[in-house]
Amino acid sequence: MKLKTAIIGYGYWGPKLARNFLNSSQFQIDFVVDNKPINLMKAKNDIPLAIGLSDFNKLKTNNLDLIILSTPTLTHFELVKKFLKSTNVLVEKPLSLNLKHVKELEKISK
Repeated sequence: MKLKTAIIGYGYWGPKLARNFLNSSQFQIDFVVDNKPINLMKAKNDIPLAIGLSDFNKLKTNNLDLIILSTPTLTHFELVKKFLKSTNVLVEKPLSLNLKHVKELEKISK
């Protein structure tokens, strides 16, 4: 059974991460979230079966096994904090620009 996955952020790193996950038999990308229509159009061409969303708040995590986060670093803390409470999150580096935030995310993950 493949892990149900969503990618948030399909700018520079999103397509590269998507390609790697699509090349694995262990994952399926069900959702791509990006607030730029041009990025969602690219995602639709790259991953035709994925649902494109322009707002991460519309992403329902109850059926997801993994969220791949490839957004600007300044957004990492809030997004990881939001989604880590309901599913697994893989975030591109750096995790945060603030050590206090990293420690808080570590506590949530436990």
